[in-house]
Amino acid sequence: MAIARADTVIIDGDVNQFVKTAESGNHRIHAFDGTCGSQMFATDLDRSMFNILIGCLDQRAQIKPKRDIFERFALSFAKDLKKDK
Repeated sequence: MAIARADTVIIDGDVNQFVKTAESGNHRIHAFDGTCGSQMFATDLDRSMFNILIGCLDQRAQIKPKRDIFERFALSFAKDLKKDK
């Protein structure tokens, strides 16, 4: 889920962060739960847009996705699963 900096997100607990450099040279901050190590979010260096993994949210059942930004990376069988629904 992508959210802009103006939206409110409350993080309860310790968060470990590191900066990763992509092949393109762009830098991204990746944040992980300080206890279990689950990835929580990634953001650009100026923290203008956050990509949040919804599995770490308490309210994930109330969030309806508007689009899938990773669909282009899906394997062919995953696209076939959508057709079977």
